[in-house]
Amino acid sequence: MVYFVFLWYMCKSGIRHLLIRHLKNCFLTDDFFPANTLLLELGYKKTQTFQQSIMKLLCTFIVLATLGVLSPAFAQKALPALEVKTLDGKTINIQDITKDGKIVVLSFWATWCKPCQLELDALADLYETWQKEYNVSIVAVTIDTQRALAKVGPMVESKGWSYTILSDANQQLKNALNFQTIPQTFLLDASGNVVYEHSGYVPGDEYELEKKIMEVGKR
Repeated sequence: MVYFVFLWYMCKSGIRHLLIRHLKNCFLTDDFFPANTLLLELGYKKTQTFQQSIMKLLCTFIVLATLGVLSPAFAQKALPALEVKTLDGKTINIQDITKDGKIVVLSFWATWCKPCQLELDALADLYETWQKEYNVSIVAVTIDTQRALAKVGPMVESKGWSYTILSDANQQLKNALNFQTIPQTFLLDASGNVVYEHSGYVPGDEYELEKKIMEVGKR
């Protein structure tokens, strides 16, 4: 229990580098298991059995993956090869949006979703700069039903959004990416891997997204 409290504290207090150094030291010492090493550092006697150490090692990776400490390579996934449509009815494979080697912001929205509109409005203010500085493309996928699609074009035009707009009216892509609510935003690197995702929107989220874009651009 003490071990996981310290993992959480290190991750959330902005000293992840100390946690990473701790884990590195664990694997470079004879005492292979992070749980044993940390407890020894804290003054606890080494009483864990082999099975307990194995379990804590596995749980370590689960905790770190959940808190986003592990290398993005462990969490990367590619977009599924599913079809979506343009607003003029043309069918394309969603993977095509990653073929030009750009960083892609993939945002799911709907005409009835006010937070979605706020997010896309906020991104619009930054989009030109992102295109120039980070070679970013924003693709906004509406999950409006087939009946409601007639509202999408007029809204996009009235907002002045210059994004690529696609339709996932049957929500196959949404279901494949396994999220429930919108807005839902995915960040894809130049190779088409999903390296970051975010649900919901509050003012300022766009700047957190920009930090992630900058990180991806440096790789």
